[in-house]
Amino acid sequence: MLATALAGGGYFPAQYLAMGIGALVGAALLVAGRRAVPRLTRRAGVALVAMLVLGGWVGLSSSWSPDSALAVQGFQRQIAYAGVLVFGIVALGRGHGARGMIVAVWVALTVVAVLGVMSRLLPDLDLAPLMDDVGGYRLGWPVSYWNAQGALSVMAAILAVALAADRRTHVVVRGLAAATVPLVSTGILLTVSRGSVLALVIGAVVLVALARRPLHAAAVAVACALPSGAAIALASSRPSVVDDPMARPALADVGPTLFAELVGLGVVAAAAAIGALAFLLRIEEVRRRERERGRRRGSRWTPVVVLGAVVLVLAGLLVGASRLDGPAANRASGARSFVETQRKAFLEATPSDESGLSRLGSASGSRSDLYRVALREFGSSPVWGDGVGAFPRRWLRERRTPQPVANAHSLFLESLADTGVVGLAILLAFVGAIGWGAVVARRRPSALPRAQSAGVAGALAAFLASCAIDWTWQMGAVTAAALLLSATLLVDRRGPRGPGQSDAGRRSVGEP
Repeated sequence: MLATALAGGGYFPAQYLAMGIGALVGAALLVAGRRAVPRLTRRAGVALVAMLVLGGWVGLSSSWSPDSALAVQGFQRQIAYAGVLVFGIVALGRGHGARGMIVAVWVALTVVAVLGVMSRLLPDLDLAPLMDDVGGYRLGWPVSYWNAQGALSVMAAILAVALAADRRTHVVVRGLAAATVPLVSTGILLTVSRGSVLALVIGAVVLVALARRPLHAAAVAVACALPSGAAIALASSRPSVVDDPMARPALADVGPTLFAELVGLGVVAAAAAIGALAFLLRIEEVRRRERERGRRRGSRWTPVVVLGAVVLVLAGLLVGASRLDGPAANRASGARSFVETQRKAFLEATPSDESGLSRLGSASGSRSDLYRVALREFGSSPVWGDGVGAFPRRWLRERRTPQPVANAHSLFLESLADTGVVGLAILLAFVGAIGWGAVVARRRPSALPRAQSAGVAGALAAFLASCAIDWTWQMGAVTAAALLLSATLLVDRRGPRGPGQSDAGRRSVGEP
């Protein structure tokens, strides 16, 4: 995965085919080195079957697609992705390596994200060209696409917070994970990717919602977010860093200083995250001891205090309502006006002319026209679709904007348009198997501790959010990371199974 990312992201056939072949060879070697292959869980079976059937359906669509070559490429990509998933499941075996898999994927994602930041802030290293022919000054290196670089960085940040919030993880790893968040967050800013910001919000919500101790996850997230916010503010205050395409001389002076400041903020984030988790664990320990001793001081007064605080807050709101009415109405009116303006900008489907940070506050672009054409394609053949590769031709015929594109910028809409209801149903079966694994991991410890499984679910939610509004899934390196993370939710932790072990013996070591 890391090699594919550094080689350009895995978009082209030579890249994702090499990745898929390598994954299948690795899986075969792992199977050959073991005496027995562990039994698949049901959700792993559903996921694998869905991946293979979807690949077959994509390949079959070449028989009715107007561009069979693109359909064959889609088939090859899908089979390569299935190979990565097979490798992930085989490598995890009985689930004992799930923690190592999470750390390995996080390290790979973080390396790619930090290298991207270094390519911008340390221009003397000549890691990458300053400007991209298509994206301009938006950071897209190493994966060669800024929105994919943003999605990859978001996944790295969410996994870092999950590791930092897991009390079972070694304190050194927790500190290192938290320390990377300001750097990675700055990388998200440099991509100027609106979809990545949305994916970050969705992933963070899922992380906190599915965590075994939401308060721990939220506290560590805030501890990492505050220094990260300071990092983003520092980067935003230097136009040469974010959106000045002629700034290479200025970057040579500003970039290294900012990089050192980001490293310092990383140290602050590490200390804050470790301290926040230690403080919460200490409170829990004190409460546990009090319960054991039968002393619950102040418990009878807690409802009275809470009720009194609510009454005071309501009274304050009533007293200040008349004074706040006018300003609040003005702010509400301004918010409604902003939302309406952005809605119109989105529906107008005009290419965005904003640059730099101003782009993050605008919904303009051609997405609505892309989605309109995709839905029209679905309407012409709702059951099996027009075939993979049909969208580019329909776009050229029916587009309202001159922007040349090769796909609908939405995994789900393009699947619906190209492969019909059948293809979308198979895709949703795979996504459902991953969601099934996330629910199982939330209810009981599986291959991962629940704190880490929540982080995996958050990272996958961010990935799917990015895929829903972009073509991130076609970047093999990013999708490979998501598939390896998915494997950790598809396996259960089982004990060793010898050739002569009885059913009772298997149950005694945790085999269901």
